[in-house]
Amino acid sequence: MLSEKDLQRYKRDLERARRQVVRRAESVGSSVNPADERDTEDADIIVHIQTREHELWAKDELQKRLYEIDHALKRIAEGTYGLCEVCGAEIEPERLTILPETTGRVRRRAQADRRALMAAHKAEEEEAEEEFAYEAEEEEEEEEEEEVEEAGEEEEEGLEEVEEEAEFFADDEEDEEA
Repeated sequence: MLSEKDLQRYKRDLERARRQVVRRAESVGSSVNPADERDTEDADIIVHIQTREHELWAKDELQKRLYEIDHALKRIAEGTYGLCEVCGAEIEPERLTILPETTGRVRRRAQADRRALMAAHKAEEEEAEEEFAYEAEEEEEEEEEEEVEEAGEEEEEGLEEVEEEAEFFADDEEDEEA
C-alpha cells in the first residue's frame, strides 16, 4: 500500500501534469489562423485542412489525458489510487512513477494488449475469409457468364446451320420447279 507521502507526491505530479495539459490544450490551434476567403490556392486549402485535422486530433488526445489525470485524482480522494481497477492488486510503484494516471498493472496492460492484438488478428482473418469467399463467388459468376456465352455461341452456330440447310432446301425446291 502507498504511504501518505507517496500519495501526496503522486497528487502533486498529477496536478502539475493537469496544468500542463490544460495549457497545451488552450494553445492548440492558437498559432494557426483559420483559412480566410483569400485562400483560393488548392495547396493552401489542403494545408489548412491538414492542420485543422491535426489540431482536432491533438485536442482529442489532450482531452483523453485530462480525463485520465482527473480520474486518478478522484481515485486518490477515494482512497483507491495505486490499485488495479481490474483485479484490485497494487500497481507497481515504478509504473505509477512513469505514468501516474495509470489504472492498471503492467501485467494487466500486457494481457489487454494481447487480447486486442488477438481480436485484431481474428478480424483480419475473418476479413481475408470474406474476401476469399467474395473472390470465389466472383469466379463462379464469371464461369457462369462464360458458360452462358458459350451456349449462346453454340446456339448461334446451330441457327446458322439450320438457316444454311433451309437455304439449301429452298434452292433445291427452286431448281426442281425450274
